[in-house]
Amino acid sequence: MIQRFVGRSVRRKLMMIIGAAIFFALFVNGLALLIYDVDSYSASWLNDLQSQAEVVGRASIPAIEFDDPHAAASNLQLLSIRPTILAAAIYDGSGQRFAEFQLTNVVETIPSRAGPASHWISGSKINLFQPIVDRGRVIGTVFIRARYQLSDRITGYLAISGLVTLLSLVAALLLSLWFQRLFTAPIISIAEIARRIRATRNFHLRAEATTEDEVGYLATSFNAMLEEVTRAADQLQLADRRKDEFLATLAHELRNPLAPLRNGLDIMRVTRERQVPGAALAIERAEAMMDRQIRQISRLVDDLLDVSRISTGKLLLKCELVELAPVIATALETVDALFESRHHELVCHLPDDPVYVNADPTRLSQIIINLLNNAAKYTAPGGRAVLRVSVAGDELSIEVTDNGVGLDQVGLEKIFDMFHQVDASLERETAGLGVGLTLTRTLVELHQGTIRAQSEGLGHGSRFEVVMPIVAHVGASRAQ
Repeated sequence: MIQRFVGRSVRRKLMMIIGAAIFFALFVNGLALLIYDVDSYSASWLNDLQSQAEVVGRASIPAIEFDDPHAAASNLQLLSIRPTILAAAIYDGSGQRFAEFQLTNVVETIPSRAGPASHWISGSKINLFQPIVDRGRVIGTVFIRARYQLSDRITGYLAISGLVTLLSLVAALLLSLWFQRLFTAPIISIAEIARRIRATRNFHLRAEATTEDEVGYLATSFNAMLEEVTRAADQLQLADRRKDEFLATLAHELRNPLAPLRNGLDIMRVTRERQVPGAALAIERAEAMMDRQIRQISRLVDDLLDVSRISTGKLLLKCELVELAPVIATALETVDALFESRHHELVCHLPDDPVYVNADPTRLSQIIINLLNNAAKYTAPGGRAVLRVSVAGDELSIEVTDNGVGLDQVGLEKIFDMFHQVDASLERETAGLGVGLTLTRTLVELHQGTIRAQSEGLGHGSRFEVVMPIVAHVGASRAQ
């Protein structure tokens, strides 16, 4: 046999080597996967039965304590939705059978007394005893017997594994017919580049694409993958830096209100203890200041909750048919104090006639509030902001324009990123965590709308426009 192998051509030798190696690898891999699958199947099946027993046991605690076998039997009937469970029983604290269940058209011998916590396999069935524990004491036991379909699973797995092995061998032998030195050289080059990258961690190395066939495409794809890895590494570094900046910002923003709150408490305590003249006025001012600081903390906490909802996909809307004017009025009332404190001028241009949208009124108002707050915070005192609402066809446009600090091209690209802030220093005048515009974009998209930012550059102000569908509109525009 060895002589016959030696006498064959290099091409045949290569085919035989590849076929034998692939067959051996597939066999070992299939055997390992089979062992792993059997072990995983047994463990998952046991965990599933234990979970079922735990649920039934906990649900039956009141029935056992109040000696109500009918309620316990009802709990066991819930197992009928699992056709693999043949029989089950609940035993009281003394080990006596309290209630039982058997699958319809199935006759099973259920143990008359409870056994210790255990499980065993008998033929094609698996049995489980699991104690019912309430507040640290065992008050009963759950017994479950179910089908254990391991042989069927192994048979199916072997059939699939055999078919996959056969198809893999055929495919490998067909591919080996095209295996030539010219084909292997570029692959070896790519492997060498990969080895060097792994050894030096230099992701700027690239493989040379010497052909225009599949091997050349492989080299091009390999280089593209390296580009993606480089970008991913940069993004991870950026995310890590933003995380550190966010934690520093959060600590700073949460610490800022604490000192005024402490001072307010000291003022209130001193004025009451020493009966200072004008104590009522001092206490009133301290209470007003403390109220503002608590509102600031509440706003930060609300922002954190919204960030969590965005990350987990739990930010939901309660949409209804809403007239736009009252929503805008609510938003203007909310931001009025901020604009007044910074001596800004706010001009509003609203449609003459009612405009109706299918929206969550609270979240729609939040969109407008966030845009106006952003305009107020990033505009120097005494600035000007314009809120313009208009309708074109079936679309509603909400624009907020200011003459504030403006944005450069980099700022425009990142303005809606989570935790991004125009001024990221801790000594900045504007408070916040950098999530307002990210949340705004998410809310707009949940309303089937779009948002975009524009600016002619730093120092030239900014313009944010929200476009979303409307339900009904009548009339033109008027200025307020």
